[in-house]
Amino acid sequence: MKLKTNKIVICLFFLFIVYNNGFSNTGARFLNIDTCARFSSLGGANIYDNVDPEIIFYNPAGIYKMDSFKIGVTYSKYYQSLNYGNIAVIFPIGSSFKLGLSSIQMFYDT
Repeated sequence: MKLKTNKIVICLFFLFIVYNNGFSNTGARFLNIDTCARFSSLGGANIYDNVDPEIIFYNPAGIYKMDSFKIGVTYSKYYQSLNYGNIAVIFPIGSSFKLGLSSIQMFYDT
C-alpha cells in the first residue's frame, strides 16, 4: 500500500513539473518579465558565472561566486499603470556559506 502511494506521489510531482515548465508559458511570451536588465538585453540568456546578485532569480546556485555583500535593485514601469520591482541581496557568511534573499513585486498605480 505504501509503495503504491509513493508511486502516485512521484507521478503527480513529475506531472506538476512538466505542466509548469512545458505548457504554462508558451503563449504571450512578450508578457514574461526578466528580473535583470543585463539578462533582458541578452534576450533572456543568462550564464552561470555571472557575479550580479540578480543571478539568484535565474540560478540560485550561482551565488557561490559572491565574495562580498551585494545588492541589486530593479524598478520599471511595465504596461500602463503596472509597476514592477525586485531586489536581491547576497550576504557571504564565512568562506563557504552564502545567504541570498530576494523579492519580486508587481503593483498597480491608481
